[in-house]
Amino acid sequence: MTRLTRNSYKRKIILFGVFIFMSIALISTGFAAWVMSSDDTENNTGNVEVGVVEDSSVDVTIDNKTEIDGFEFRFEPNTAEVGDLIHADDPANLESLKLVITGKVTGSLRDVNIKMVVPPGVLKAIEGNDKENDKDDYIAGPVYTFYKTLEDCNNGQNGIKLSTASTVEKYEDTLSFKTLVDGNGGNFVIEVSFAWGSLFGGQNPCTTYNKAYKDAKDAYVAAKAAYETSLETDDYNTMVEKLEAMNEIKSNAQTALANIKLLRAHVYGYFDKIDVEGTIDELAAQYTEAPKYLITITALAN
Repeated sequence: MTRLTRNSYKRKIILFGVFIFMSIALISTGFAAWVMSSDDTENNTGNVEVGVVEDSSVDVTIDNKTEIDGFEFRFEPNTAEVGDLIHADDPANLESLKLVITGKVTGSLRDVNIKMVVPPGVLKAIEGNDKENDKDDYIAGPVYTFYKTLEDCNNGQNGIKLSTASTVEKYEDTLSFKTLVDGNGGNFVIEVSFAWGSLFGGQNPCTTYNKAYKDAKDAYVAAKAAYETSLETDDYNTMVEKLEAMNEIKSNAQTALANIKLLRAHVYGYFDKIDVEGTIDELAAQYTEAPKYLITITALAN
């Protein structure tokens, strides 16, 4: 844990900060076949750094610094089977949307807050493709949820959402972070989470399309076999119906894939250059350095 004194910051009020610099490895190697050139590489190691500021009146500890150091957000398909409708090339590169921070604060506190500075490209992805006309969004978040214990967090139970200056979605009637920390013996478990936006139905594209396509394909194969065996009109109509369902799912999946490319273009900062500098795939090979985030937890002492 990095320890920074009050004198080094020349402040009268005590501040402790958990500074977390995060790089979203968005679509990283998972979409190399569509998004990146064959010789392009991505840095898939976490680049999260934690620092603590404290003085004699407040003591702050972060319990899971090692996990945070290796953490990275990833918006990728949830499958690694190449034959799937939307797939990842690397089994290790799966969806990773939730960061958990655990720690404890001791001392006399006036206030405790948490906020994230979100890079412009990510904000555009959160706002959607046409915010003024209330269009769908690529990403939903960030959302901050307080849990009393890590077990509650892992089980997704008894969570209390926090309203913060940088929260996109506003939450009503929530307790303040200070009140929650004070009421939990100074302990805190905070989950910082993004989510797939409404352009993806709020779900990982594989969850949305791959299973539906497989089910439709199985039904089509069964109807086709029945028709070829019996040559009954009902079986033929069913076969045609299932074929149409397959084509519709495939069309929707291709739209989702196009939206994933646009999501990456937003986040990596080349969305506005697509029309003037080349194709989205060519630009993706040039813009591989993901944006960095700053999450700050600040405590003010009495």
